[in-house]
Amino acid sequence: MKKIVRTLAVVLVLGVVFVSCSKDDEDGNGPVVVEKSNLLGKYKVTEAVVATAIDSNGDGVSSNDLLKEGYNACTYDNLVEITEINFIYRMQGKACDATETDQINTYVISEDKKTITVSKDGKVIETLKSVELDKNSKGQSEMYFSKYDTTLKQDVFFTLQKI
Repeated sequence: MKKIVRTLAVVLVLGVVFVSCSKDDEDGNGPVVVEKSNLLGKYKVTEAVVATAIDSNGDGVSSNDLLKEGYNACTYDNLVEITEINFIYRMQGKACDATETDQINTYVISEDKKTITVSKDGKVIETLKSVELDKNSKGQSEMYFSKYDTTLKQDVFFTLQKI
């Protein structure tokens, strides 16, 4: 039974990702090329989902929605600001304590424009995979990507909305 539930969860998560992408493409505009000029700005996390559900908030109910579970709340509650040089985590969310400070990193976009490598002091700290830029059904710019979470031991699929 657990295998069936997990399989259905994976299908559901992947289905939501594919449906939301195809819905956005119906407006005829399609995805935008991932390059610095299109990335610049501030973003907020609007979605963070995983294929294998977790129970991070201890309520006895597992979910694929990491925001609902409160997983990594301080990080996901903050803003991401992308400048010409820096990839900055603005630690100003409500879930963080007052001692948190902004995390200022550099980044490189891969030649195929599908991967962003984020580094601190020359050391890679994370890799954003399958990066896409598009507009949602309301015409708002969004960034989509996945990255591997070493604690959860699985990819997290993100949607960030430009603000």
